[in-house]
Amino acid sequence: MEGVNRGVIRGLGVQAEWDFSFVGSAGASGGILLTWNENVWRKHDEWRGRFSLSVALKKEDDHSMWLFSGVYGPVLRAEKGLFWEELVKVRESCSLPWCIGGDFNEVKEAGERLGCVRSNSNIQAFADFIAKYEFIDLPIAGASFTWSRGPSRSRLDRFLVTADWLVLVPESFTRALVHSVSDHCPIFLDPCLQLWGPPPFRFDLAWLNYPNMVDRLGNWWSSCYVEGPVDVVIGKKLYFVKNKLKEWSKEQYQVDQGR
Repeated sequence: MEGVNRGVIRGLGVQAEWDFSFVGSAGASGGILLTWNENVWRKHDEWRGRFSLSVALKKEDDHSMWLFSGVYGPVLRAEKGLFWEELVKVRESCSLPWCIGGDFNEVKEAGERLGCVRSNSNIQAFADFIAKYEFIDLPIAGASFTWSRGPSRSRLDRFLVTADWLVLVPESFTRALVHSVSDHCPIFLDPCLQLWGPPPFRFDLAWLNYPNMVDRLGNWWSSCYVEGPVDVVIGKKLYFVKNKLKEWSKEQYQVDQGR
């Protein structure tokens, strides 16, 4: 990926209005390429590392911003600590809603591997990173593992999102795509559930004008008791609050109509 230019990008089928950024490969390994539609998003800032490429994007119409990090985690155990330190520095530099996606080259728990050996300390370091920043690990439809070689299987590829990112796109989900050449399964993050089912839920900012709405949201959040990993807890709490909001909005609409 050392010779990436607009000609190469166009050869991949990317349209002329798309911008891009990349981190070159080291021989046959590594390399990250990010592209985005400049008619929709503008690059606000960028952070490059050995194992990650992070871009802060601002939406043209409403000026909302979020951070995306593409990652290619190291294989060598000695370098894994450097990988997490690199992502921590990105977080220290930018507090925007965050989505990280790519090949982490690590699992977060023993059940995500089959027929291969992983260091428990490295697994714990990954789990600690997720817990520290309260990431939500989006489940993947259609695949339990994303990497396979012979009898060995692992879930090395995933998307991690912060709760405030999920508020921006609450109906997002990931699904596995068909692969034939690589030993990795491509993962597609789809933010547009309206193409696949009922219209997505959207939080109406006007609701905040109702008396005690902030307290109401806090009470709903606190009343939902969930045990488990941080990503599971946050996900279930958000789902609970979303359903409470749906119920409240229907009742409030009838009250408003009766005035």
